[in-house]
Amino acid sequence: MAEPASIEPGTTPASDAIDVIAYTPGGTPPSKPRRVTPLRVALFVLFLVAALALYFVFTARAVWVQISPVPDVTTLSGNWPRIRYQDHYLMPRGKLAINARKDGYYPLDVDIEIGREASQRYTFELEKLPGYLTVNLPQGVDAADIVFGRDAPRALPSEPIELRPGEYAFTVRAPRYLDYSGEITIEGLGTSQSIDVALRPNWADVAITSTPVGAQVLIGDTVLGETPGVFEILAGEHPLTVQARGYKSWFKTLNVTAGEAIELPPVVLAKADGTIIVSTTPAAAITVDGRYRGMSPQTFKLPPGKTYTVAASKVGYAKASRRITSKSDEDIQINWTLEQLLGDIVVVGSPPSVEIWQDDRRLGKSGEVLTLPVRDQQLTVRAPGYAPATLDVLPSPQESQTLTVKLLTVDQAREAELARKRTIVTSDGQTMLLQRPRPFQMGASRRVRGRRANETLRDVSLTRLYYVGVHEVTNARFKAFDTTHTSGTAFKVSLDADDAPVVNVTWDAATRYCNWLSEQEGLPLAYRDVGGTMQPVVPATTGYRLLSEAEWAWAARFAGGRKPSLLPWGDALPPPPASGNFAGRSAIGLVNKVIDDFDDGHAASAPVGSFAADDAGLYDMAGNVSEWTNDAYQVGDQATGDAHVVRGSSWQHSKIGELRFTYRDSSTQGRDDIGFRIARYLE
Repeated sequence: MAEPASIEPGTTPASDAIDVIAYTPGGTPPSKPRRVTPLRVALFVLFLVAALALYFVFTARAVWVQISPVPDVTTLSGNWPRIRYQDHYLMPRGKLAINARKDGYYPLDVDIEIGREASQRYTFELEKLPGYLTVNLPQGVDAADIVFGRDAPRALPSEPIELRPGEYAFTVRAPRYLDYSGEITIEGLGTSQSIDVALRPNWADVAITSTPVGAQVLIGDTVLGETPGVFEILAGEHPLTVQARGYKSWFKTLNVTAGEAIELPPVVLAKADGTIIVSTTPAAAITVDGRYRGMSPQTFKLPPGKTYTVAASKVGYAKASRRITSKSDEDIQINWTLEQLLGDIVVVGSPPSVEIWQDDRRLGKSGEVLTLPVRDQQLTVRAPGYAPATLDVLPSPQESQTLTVKLLTVDQAREAELARKRTIVTSDGQTMLLQRPRPFQMGASRRVRGRRANETLRDVSLTRLYYVGVHEVTNARFKAFDTTHTSGTAFKVSLDADDAPVVNVTWDAATRYCNWLSEQEGLPLAYRDVGGTMQPVVPATTGYRLLSEAEWAWAARFAGGRKPSLLPWGDALPPPPASGNFAGRSAIGLVNKVIDDFDDGHAASAPVGSFAADDAGLYDMAGNVSEWTNDAYQVGDQATGDAHVVRGSSWQHSKIGELRFTYRDSSTQGRDDIGFRIARYLE
């Protein structure tokens, strides 16, 4: 390919250069451009407006805005464009501000959101402005309170009270006036209203005169003025006092009704008592004309114009007295230092080595003169190896006293104490006697007629003194513990009389009765319940319990200094008349065998104590009913299950073997001829 020829700038191409010619396209010849005319612009604008109007019509929401009552001025702003159509507006979605004004009402300023709904309604209620209430009080009432319902009180008089429109119940309260209640309707709208309150006085005029005049008149502690006068006193019951210096105060309970005047009878005041103030060293009993007025220091009143004897006395001191004349409204002060009186006591003791003590202070020894204050004194006389003795003495200032004391040895004192404690009475009225056993032999030898194998001889030494019930426990006393118990009958003969010995009781029931009696007196229990079974407490307590077999044997056979005998009354049958309740002729038909030529007058059990006591002072240790003892039954060293020892004969027994003192029985359950008596240790 040939390279193009280069043309230098500013040169004219050669003759073979291309000439520029005008180009005319083929086809339709070119049209002339249109002109923008006013008509065309007007038509375009008209079209645009029509399109916008159609868009507004199809997208606008119908909005009703109702305000009650009708405002004086209502302004809507925002959310443009909007068109008023009849009773509502057409407007697009968006926020609309509503402002309404009307005289007497709070302004309404609210923004609402026009939503998607095609038709929307908004209703508003204008709130009334408050009203202003003026309360007019009666002349003379300077201050009061008004209470609307449960609101706090408001003070009157004051600026007009602002209240929301509505109906109000109110109460006006003023000091010394009756409450005034009423109702009022507050119109509101910023208007002012007033009410007149007719308060009625809550007092009455009380006229009071007195002799002397010028006395103070008080209601409670409030001074109203002086007599004579008319005093306004509130309605109600009041303590009225009229008082004047130098006179006794006059008191009255005054009942006042509002508006009803009272004129009291003239008040005559009596002259005031004089005041007597007495003090003594040491404190002493004060009397006026022999009448006791209390321990010093003492202040009391005495009617004026009279003469009195005022005295002071105290044991161990000289009496002081003074005559005084009481004067109205005057104080008389008396101060006495009483003179202590002394007396001489001489204690002559046996043995001669005795010493005399008072509390922890040694006063002297036998034969020495002891100078003591004249008042009740308690002295203790002591000597080595002897029990101390206590002396209650009252020394005399007029003469010396000589007291003779013979001390007891420790053993002698012990004997005297035991004699004093020989008898006690339980809380339910049972008498018990103290037993002081010595070593003895229990059981019977093989040569004794009627002896049984379980009566082996053995030596016994009881180391603790004990009490034993004089009588067997009766039905009445047992039923105080167990109200459901009945002793039943024996062949239609009742065993349940109140004064008859309780029977048909188990050993367990008897021990529970003992514990119950201990509880009545606050004593330690003698038994404990182990899985429903009663067992003696070890070591034994001082609570009530059953006699041990050995204790029963001593009390029945040896107590009272008796010599042992085969039978309770001697060594042979039949029993002497009235010797006890055994199976005599009265028991024919109830028992298999009776004692010939013996009749105790009782078919079965007899009231306790029906027969004479034995030499030890005990009743029915033989006959009437046999008795439970505390011991489990055993023969030799072998226990026999749940059985307990039963001692003593009963109304069912007639054979010599059963009537003997050494007869031993046992049982695991109650019987109609087994009862019990109580015991307890001295200490």
